Amino acid sequence: MMESQVIKCRICSNTKKNEILTCKEMTLGTRDSFNYIFCSSCNSLSILEIPENLDVYYSKYPNLNGKIKKLSLINKVLYNYILSKDNFFSKAIFKAIQSYQGLTYKSLYPYKLSKKMKILDIGCGNGTLIHHLKSLGYSNSKGIDPFLPKKYISSNIEQKDIFMMTEKFDLIMFHHTFEHMHNFSDICQKINSLLHPGGLCVIRMPNIESYSFKTFKENWEGIHAPFHLGLPSRKGMEILFQNTNMKLIETRWEQPFYLFFYSLNHRVNIADFDDLGARNFFEKGFIFKRIPPLFTNSEFNYWKKKAKLISKTDRCDYINYYYRKFDDIT
Repeated sequence: MMESQVIKCRICSNTKKNEILTCKEMTLGTRDSFNYIFCSSCNSLSILEIPENLDVYYSKYPNLNGKIKKLSLINKVLYNYILSKDNFFSKAIFKAIQSYQGLTYKSLYPYKLSKKMKILDIGCGNGTLIHHLKSLGYSNSKGIDPFLPKKYISSNIEQKDIFMMTEKFDLIMFHHTFEHMHNFSDICQKINSLLHPGGLCVIRMPNIESYSFKTFKENWEGIHAPFHLGLPSRKGMEILFQNTNMKLIETRWEQPFYLFFYSLNHRVNIADFDDLGARNFFEKGFIFKRIPPLFTNSEFNYWKKKAKLISKTDRCDYINYYYRKFDDIT
Protein backbone atom coordinates (compact mmCIF):
# COMPACT_ATOMS: atom_id res chain seq x y z
CA MET A 1 0.00 0.00 0.00
CA MET A 2 2.81 2.42 0.86
CA GLU A 3 4.44 1.92 -2.55
CA SER A 4 1.43 3.51 -4.29
CA GLN A 5 0.94 6.18 -1.65
CA VAL A 6 2.30 9.69 -2.25
CA ILE A 7 4.89 10.38 0.43
CA LYS A 8 4.56 14.15 0.66
CA CYS A 9 6.25 16.45 3.16
CA ARG A 10 3.66 18.49 5.08
CA ILE A 11 6.08 21.42 5.33
CA CYS A 12 7.45 21.98 1.80
CA SER A 13 5.34 19.48 -0.24
CA ASN A 14 8.40 17.64 -1.56
CA THR A 15 7.65 14.08 -2.73
CA LYS A 16 11.10 12.93 -3.88
CA LYS A 17 13.47 10.61 -2.02
CA ASN A 18 11.76 11.05 1.35
CA GLU A 19 12.56 8.57 4.12
CA ILE A 20 9.96 6.73 6.21
CA LEU A 21 10.49 6.29 9.96
CA THR A 22 8.17 4.04 11.96
CA CYS A 23 7.70 5.47 15.46
CA LYS A 24 5.85 4.17 18.52
CA GLU A 25 3.48 6.01 20.84
CA MET A 26 5.40 6.02 24.14
CA THR A 27 3.66 8.66 26.28
CA LEU A 28 0.47 6.76 27.06
CA GLY A 29 2.36 3.50 26.57
CA THR A 30 0.13 1.95 23.87
CA ARG A 31 3.19 1.37 21.65
CA ASP A 32 1.00 1.85 18.57
CA SER A 33 3.08 2.45 15.42
CA PHE A 34 2.93 5.49 13.13
CA ASN A 35 4.83 6.31 9.97
CA TYR A 36 6.64 9.64 9.66
CA ILE A 37 8.24 11.28 6.62
CA PHE A 38 11.75 12.71 6.85
CA CYS A 39 11.97 15.18 3.97
CA SER A 40 15.01 14.99 1.70
CA SER A 41 14.53 18.63 0.68
CA CYS A 42 13.81 20.69 3.81
CA ASN A 43 14.90 18.09 6.43
CA SER A 44 11.62 18.40 8.31
CA LEU A 45 9.69 15.50 9.84
CA SER A 46 5.92 15.04 9.47
CA ILE A 47 3.41 12.29 10.04
CA LEU A 48 2.37 10.34 6.94
CA GLU A 49 -1.27 9.87 7.94
CA ILE A 50 -3.11 11.68 10.73
CA PRO A 51 -4.94 9.07 12.86
CA GLU A 52 -8.72 9.30 12.60
CA ASN A 53 -8.95 8.55 16.33
CA LEU A 54 -6.43 11.19 17.43
CA ASP A 55 -9.00 12.57 19.87
CA VAL A 56 -8.94 9.23 21.72
CA TYR A 57 -5.22 9.62 22.38
CA TYR A 58 -5.74 13.22 23.52
CA SER A 59 -8.48 12.17 25.94
CA LYS A 60 -5.72 10.58 28.05
CA TYR A 61 -3.02 13.17 27.38
CA PRO A 62 -1.14 14.19 30.58
CA ASN A 63 -1.08 17.95 29.87
CA LEU A 64 -4.86 17.98 29.44
CA ASN A 65 -5.67 16.04 32.59
CA GLY A 66 -3.23 17.13 35.27
CA LYS A 67 -3.91 19.30 38.29
CA ILE A 68 -3.35 23.04 38.04
CA LYS A 69 -0.69 23.88 40.60
CA LYS A 70 -0.35 27.40 41.94
CA LEU A 71 2.93 29.23 41.62
CA SER A 72 4.95 29.33 44.81
CA LEU A 73 5.62 32.77 46.27
CA ILE A 74 9.30 32.61 45.35
CA ASN A 75 8.49 31.65 41.74
CA LYS A 76 5.97 34.48 41.52
CA VAL A 77 8.68 36.94 42.48
CA LEU A 78 11.30 35.43 40.15
CA TYR A 79 9.06 35.00 37.11
CA ASN A 80 7.47 38.42 37.50
CA TYR A 81 10.92 39.97 37.57
CA ILE A 82 12.31 38.31 34.44
CA LEU A 83 9.08 38.93 32.50
CA SER A 84 9.19 42.67 33.12
CA LYS A 85 12.86 43.61 33.63
CA ASP A 86 16.12 43.53 31.71
CA ASN A 87 19.01 44.27 34.05
CA PHE A 88 21.85 42.60 35.96
CA PHE A 89 19.50 40.88 38.43
CA SER A 90 17.06 39.59 35.81
CA LYS A 91 19.99 38.16 33.84
CA ALA A 92 21.22 36.38 36.98
CA ILE A 93 17.74 34.92 37.60
CA PHE A 94 17.53 33.89 33.94
CA LYS A 95 20.75 31.89 34.21
CA ALA A 96 19.73 30.29 37.51
CA ILE A 97 16.32 28.96 36.43
CA GLN A 98 16.59 25.34 35.25
CA SER A 99 13.17 23.72 35.79
CA TYR A 100 10.92 22.70 32.88
CA GLN A 101 8.26 25.15 34.06
CA GLY A 102 10.91 27.84 34.32
CA LEU A 103 11.93 27.36 30.68
CA THR A 104 8.57 28.81 29.64
CA TYR A 105 9.26 32.05 31.49
CA LYS A 106 12.89 32.12 30.41
CA SER A 107 11.71 31.94 26.81
CA LEU A 108 9.94 35.29 27.24
CA TYR A 109 13.01 37.09 28.57
CA PRO A 110 14.14 39.88 27.90
CA TYR A 111 11.06 41.13 26.02
CA LYS A 112 9.75 43.07 29.04
CA LEU A 113 6.08 42.17 28.84
CA SER A 114 3.61 44.88 29.76
CA LYS A 115 0.79 43.92 32.14
CA LYS A 116 -1.61 45.49 29.63
CA MET A 117 -0.53 43.24 26.75
CA LYS A 118 -3.09 41.00 25.10
CA ILE A 119 -1.57 37.52 25.25
CA LEU A 120 -2.75 34.33 23.52
CA ASP A 121 -1.43 30.88 24.47
CA ILE A 122 -2.29 28.44 21.68
CA GLY A 123 -2.57 24.82 22.79
CA CYS A 124 -2.85 25.85 26.42
CA GLY A 125 -3.55 22.35 27.75
CA ASN A 126 -5.41 22.60 31.05
CA GLY A 127 -4.65 26.33 31.20
CA THR A 128 -1.91 26.25 33.83
CA LEU A 129 0.20 28.96 32.17
CA ILE A 130 -2.80 31.28 31.78
CA HIS A 131 -3.70 30.85 35.46
CA HIS A 132 -0.10 31.64 36.38
CA LEU A 133 0.07 34.71 34.12
CA LYS A 134 -3.19 36.00 35.60
CA SER A 135 -1.76 35.56 39.10
CA LEU A 136 1.26 37.62 37.98
CA GLY A 137 -0.98 40.48 36.86
CA TYR A 138 -1.28 39.72 33.13
CA SER A 139 -5.06 40.02 33.15
CA ASN A 140 -5.45 40.11 29.35
CA SER A 141 -4.13 36.57 28.90
CA LYS A 142 -6.19 34.00 27.04
CA GLY A 143 -5.66 30.31 26.27
CA ILE A 144 -7.21 28.08 23.62
CA ASP A 145 -7.01 24.34 23.00
CA PRO A 146 -9.21 22.28 20.64
CA PHE A 147 -8.93 19.23 22.93
CA LEU A 148 -9.63 21.11 26.17
CA PRO A 149 -11.78 19.07 28.61
CA LYS A 150 -14.97 20.90 29.59
CA LYS A 151 -13.99 21.05 33.27
CA TYR A 152 -11.18 23.51 32.45
CA ILE A 153 -13.24 25.90 30.31
CA SER A 154 -13.54 29.44 31.69
CA SER A 155 -13.93 33.01 30.45
CA ASN A 156 -10.30 33.16 29.32
CA ILE A 157 -9.59 29.45 28.64
CA GLU A 158 -11.61 28.17 25.71
CA GLN A 159 -12.09 25.03 23.65
CA LYS A 160 -11.13 26.51 20.29
CA ASP A 161 -8.54 26.19 17.57
CA ILE A 162 -6.60 29.11 16.11
CA PHE A 163 -8.92 29.48 13.11
CA MET A 164 -11.85 30.35 15.39
CA MET A 165 -10.05 33.43 16.73
CA THR A 166 -10.73 36.93 15.36
CA GLU A 167 -9.39 39.43 17.93
CA LYS A 168 -5.83 40.72 17.72
CA PHE A 169 -3.02 40.16 20.22
CA ASP A 170 0.34 41.63 21.20
CA LEU A 171 1.91 38.26 22.01
CA ILE A 172 1.03 34.83 20.61
CA MET A 173 2.74 31.80 22.14
CA PHE A 174 3.15 28.17 21.09
CA HIS A 175 4.88 26.37 23.96
CA HIS A 176 5.46 22.98 22.33
CA THR A 177 2.11 23.08 20.53
CA PHE A 178 2.85 24.30 16.99
CA GLU A 179 4.04 20.79 16.12
CA HIS A 180 0.67 19.35 17.22
CA MET A 181 -0.93 20.97 14.16
CA HIS A 182 -0.69 20.01 10.49
CA ASN A 183 -1.93 22.75 8.12
CA PHE A 184 1.20 24.76 8.82
CA SER A 185 1.07 27.34 6.00
CA ASP A 186 -2.51 28.29 6.90
CA ILE A 187 -1.55 28.54 10.57
CA CYS A 188 1.32 30.93 9.82
CA GLN A 189 -1.02 33.13 7.79
CA LYS A 190 -3.53 33.08 10.65
CA ILE A 191 -0.84 34.07 13.18
CA ASN A 192 0.02 36.95 10.88
CA SER A 193 -3.61 38.13 10.86
CA LEU A 194 -4.03 37.85 14.66
CA LEU A 195 -0.93 39.85 15.63
CA HIS A 196 -0.94 43.61 16.06
CA PRO A 197 1.83 45.38 14.09
CA GLY A 198 4.91 45.15 16.30
CA GLY A 199 3.49 42.07 17.99
CA LEU A 200 5.60 39.06 18.94
CA CYS A 201 5.09 35.36 18.22
CA VAL A 202 7.10 32.80 20.23
CA ILE A 203 7.23 29.22 18.95
CA ARG A 204 9.00 26.56 21.03
CA MET A 205 9.33 23.03 19.69
CA PRO A 206 11.59 19.98 19.49
CA ASN A 207 14.58 20.57 17.23
CA ILE A 208 14.62 18.13 14.31
CA GLU A 209 18.23 19.17 13.67
CA SER A 210 19.25 18.07 17.16
CA TYR A 211 22.00 15.71 18.27
CA SER A 212 19.26 13.57 19.82
CA PHE A 213 17.33 13.04 16.59
CA LYS A 214 20.54 12.13 14.77
CA THR A 215 21.43 9.70 17.57
CA PHE A 216 18.08 8.12 18.43
CA LYS A 217 16.13 8.53 15.16
CA GLU A 218 12.68 6.89 15.50
CA ASN A 219 13.24 6.48 19.27
CA TRP A 220 13.80 10.20 19.86
CA GLU A 221 11.40 11.50 22.48
CA GLY A 222 10.84 14.69 20.46
CA ILE A 223 8.86 12.82 17.79
CA HIS A 224 6.15 12.11 20.37
CA ALA A 225 4.00 9.99 18.04
CA PRO A 226 1.20 10.47 17.13
CA PHE A 227 0.71 13.83 18.87
CA HIS A 228 3.40 15.67 16.92
CA LEU A 229 2.16 15.98 13.35
CA GLY A 230 5.10 17.96 12.05
CA LEU A 231 8.53 19.16 13.15
CA PRO A 232 9.76 21.82 10.73
CA SER A 233 13.49 22.39 10.37
CA ARG A 234 14.89 25.92 10.29
CA LYS A 235 14.63 25.78 6.51
CA GLY A 236 11.06 24.53 6.89
CA MET A 237 10.13 27.45 9.16
CA GLU A 238 11.62 29.87 6.64
CA ILE A 239 9.38 28.37 3.95
CA LEU A 240 6.27 28.53 6.15
CA PHE A 241 6.68 32.19 7.12
CA GLN A 242 8.00 33.52 3.81
CA ASN A 243 4.62 34.92 2.69
CA THR A 244 3.77 36.70 5.94
CA ASN A 245 4.61 40.12 7.37
CA MET A 246 6.58 38.43 10.11
CA LYS A 247 10.34 38.46 10.47
CA LEU A 248 12.49 36.05 12.46
CA ILE A 249 14.32 38.23 14.98
CA GLU A 250 15.87 35.60 17.24
CA THR A 251 16.48 31.85 17.58
CA ARG A 252 17.37 30.10 20.85
CA TRP A 253 18.04 26.55 21.97
CA GLU A 254 17.31 24.60 25.17
CA GLN A 255 18.80 21.31 26.39
CA PRO A 256 17.13 19.82 29.49
CA PHE A 257 19.46 16.95 30.41
CA TYR A 258 16.71 14.51 31.40
CA LEU A 259 15.33 14.27 27.85
CA PHE A 260 18.16 11.92 26.89
CA PHE A 261 16.87 9.34 29.35
CA TYR A 262 13.41 9.31 27.74
CA SER A 263 14.94 8.49 24.35
CA LEU A 264 17.24 5.87 25.87
CA ASN A 265 14.16 4.26 27.43
CA HIS A 266 12.32 4.23 24.11
CA ARG A 267 15.24 2.34 22.53
CA VAL A 268 14.53 -0.59 24.85
CA ASN A 269 10.71 -0.31 24.64
CA ILE A 270 10.18 1.41 28.00
CA ALA A 271 7.39 3.98 27.82
CA ASP A 272 7.49 7.34 29.61
CA PHE A 273 5.21 6.46 32.50
CA ASP A 274 6.06 2.79 32.91
CA ASP A 275 7.22 1.90 36.43
CA LEU A 276 10.80 1.94 35.12
CA GLY A 277 10.24 4.99 32.92
CA ALA A 278 12.61 7.93 33.32
CA ARG A 279 9.86 10.48 32.76
CA ASN A 280 7.79 8.82 35.47
CA PHE A 281 10.83 9.10 37.75
CA PHE A 282 11.64 12.76 37.03
CA GLU A 283 8.06 14.04 37.12
CA LYS A 284 7.17 12.26 40.36
CA GLY A 285 10.36 13.47 42.01
CA PHE A 286 11.44 10.51 44.14
CA ILE A 287 13.02 11.67 47.39
CA PHE A 288 16.60 10.57 48.09
CA LYS A 289 17.01 9.30 44.51
CA ARG A 290 18.61 11.31 41.73
CA ILE A 291 19.21 8.61 39.12
CA PRO A 292 16.31 7.04 37.15
CA PRO A 293 15.83 3.26 37.15
CA LEU A 294 18.13 1.08 35.02
CA PHE A 295 20.89 3.70 34.76
CA THR A 296 24.22 3.60 36.55
CA ASN A 297 25.84 6.57 38.22
CA SER A 298 28.45 6.78 35.43
CA GLU A 299 25.75 6.68 32.71
CA PHE A 300 23.80 9.40 34.47
CA ASN A 301 26.87 11.64 34.75
CA TYR A 302 27.84 10.96 31.13
CA TRP A 303 24.52 12.24 29.80
CA LYS A 304 24.51 15.24 32.13
CA LYS A 305 27.93 16.22 30.76
CA LYS A 306 26.71 15.59 27.22
CA ALA A 307 23.76 17.93 27.82
CA LYS A 308 26.08 20.65 29.09
CA LEU A 309 28.25 20.40 25.97
CA ILE A 310 25.30 20.35 23.58
CA SER A 311 23.62 23.28 25.35
CA LYS A 312 26.33 25.52 23.90
CA THR A 313 25.45 24.54 20.32
CA ASP A 314 22.48 24.67 17.94
CA ARG A 315 21.98 20.88 18.29
CA CYS A 316 19.87 21.04 21.46
CA ASP A 317 16.64 19.06 21.83
CA TYR A 318 14.50 22.20 21.84
CA ILE A 319 14.49 25.27 19.59
CA ASN A 320 12.69 28.59 20.10
CA TYR A 321 11.70 30.93 17.26
CA TYR A 322 10.86 34.61 17.77
CA TYR A 323 8.90 36.43 15.06
CA ARG A 324 8.02 40.12 14.98
CA LYS A 325 5.03 41.38 12.97
CA PHE A 326 5.76 44.32 10.68
CA ASP A 327 3.42 46.32 8.44
CA ASP A 328 5.69 45.66 5.48
CA ILE A 329 8.83 43.58 5.04
CA THR A 330 11.16 44.55 2.24
